[in-house]
Amino acid sequence: MNRKIKPSRFIFIFLAGIFTILLAACNSRNDQEISTCKDVENLVDRGMCIQEIALTQESENAALGVCEKIDSGVRNTCTRNVAVKFDNKPLCFDNPNEVETYICLTNLAEKKKDRKICEEIARPSDQNLCYRKVAVATLDEAVCENVTEDESFKQNCKDAVTYTRSMQPTDAVTP
Repeated sequence: MNRKIKPSRFIFIFLAGIFTILLAACNSRNDQEISTCKDVENLVDRGMCIQEIALTQESENAALGVCEKIDSGVRNTCTRNVAVKFDNKPLCFDNPNEVETYICLTNLAEKKKDRKICEEIARPSDQNLCYRKVAVATLDEAVCENVTEDESFKQNCKDAVTYTRSMQPTDAVTP
């Protein structure tokens, strides 16, 4: 019995094969890059080396897969940086380390220039630092009004915005 494969099925099988080959090549390249990091003796430095590879990945899943190969505390930092790169706020909360969660949310708030993200930070002092970073990123002193507890920190926030604004290039052309 001689059965023919439908052209659409053939195309699907062909494309699936190409995808598998490309995925294997990509994983092989990552494994080769990661193997160069294995020569680094210091565990933290080795983790940072692997993290650099993770942050070059084009997909979040690929980046997280590379982070999983880190066998030190840098794995949490790697996951945090992947969350920020790919704008994945829920991933910030997957981190068991409270400090990494705070840093992740702060960096994401700064990147997105979104002070509402700061409201999700538990500790008021960490929340205030988040507001300061967003204020500077947006050059908006009004964000500093969200700072609680410490008037001197609120003023520090406003001063940081003023300073950063003064360092911005001006559009005016001077003769």
